[in-house]
Amino acid sequence: MSLNAFAEEMRKHNIGTRDLLLHVRQFIIDHAGTIPHNVRREPKSIIESRFTTAQEAFDSGMLSCGAMANIAAEVLRNVGYEVRFVHGECKESVDHAWISVRALGDDNWVEFDVTRPALDIPSTHIRKTEVTS
Repeated sequence: MSLNAFAEEMRKHNIGTRDLLLHVRQFIIDHAGTIPHNVRREPKSIIESRFTTAQEAFDSGMLSCGAMANIAAEVLRNVGYEVRFVHGECKESVDHAWISVRALGDDNWVEFDVTRPALDIPSTHIRKTEVTS
């Protein structure tokens, strides 16, 4: 299933941002699990992780933080959300990525880490910069 088709399906359910992202996260992980390990591609650099297109990252089963943030952002944008990328660091890495999402009909931005099962942003996440593309 393409990311656009998945986004269209999610739009029909009219669920909140967190629940939508939990579905998106599971969709990414489940899809990656269908790709044989010898075919699955993991980025060789932070540049590849952040700048591989969402559809290409999804198709190749990338599960890096940058790829997962990129894929989730693509789905959310197709549903109608505004999304920003946050570049920072966390306990596990000095280079980490997550997303900031503006809730539909709201001016508040909420951050989510799609690599984490609860999507939470712990205090060990340190924001370096935020971009809107």
